[in-house]
Amino acid sequence: MKRANKTPTVKNVFRIIKNVLFAVILTFLMSVVVLTFITKISGKTPFVFGYSLQRVSSESMKPTLEVGDIILCKQCDPMTLKNGDIITYEGKKGQFRDKLVTHRVIKEPYEENGEYMLLTKGDDNPDEDSAISVNDVVGIYTGKADILRPLFEFFVTPWGLLVMIALIILAFLEDIIIFVKALLGIDTGEKKDVDEIIRKYRDKSPAPEGGEDTGDTAAIDAVVESISDESDGDNAEG
Repeated sequence: MKRANKTPTVKNVFRIIKNVLFAVILTFLMSVVVLTFITKISGKTPFVFGYSLQRVSSESMKPTLEVGDIILCKQCDPMTLKNGDIITYEGKKGQFRDKLVTHRVIKEPYEENGEYMLLTKGDDNPDEDSAISVNDVVGIYTGKADILRPLFEFFVTPWGLLVMIALIILAFLEDIIIFVKALLGIDTGEKKDVDEIIRKYRDKSPAPEGGEDTGDTAAIDAVVESISDESDGDNAEG
């Protein structure tokens, strides 16, 4: 007997595309949330492929950067920084201690007491910052990621976390249902009806000439009868 070729239906193709897109979006959202919490908990800036996302939390860089802006920072060699560059650095003194600060360079790296230092200032601040070591530079500002702003503002809230959990459950809902049904001993409906297969086989099988079964037909019938007996046994146990 020739086995029918299995060709993907439009429904199956659509399901595959939907699952792939859903997985990409979910992975991206989870990455954004995880990176945000790592930054808050550890105080360190996680980088992915040399880039990091930062959220502006003060008005010191108005009008260039507004509160709530999501900016992209790139790791760099601090010795190459020039006047006018916007950088993010780790504060070590005064009001900026243990905070990430994004300000503009107003004096390029210079040597002082055997150490290279920088001077920065917020565009909207009247005074310059205290001098910082080039070793405190986290990265250089490369641009805004405006499309991510609503995601940041939503997914770091309690409601956002609930939505994230719901999305994860939804992504694996089908597997969860199958698993629960298996635990409860409920038929998942994934197996085909053996009796229906046997009936179709017998209806489609041509009658042998002379009323005698050929060797192949007899062998196939034996297999079918065996499957039928096993199916009946399973039904009896159930």
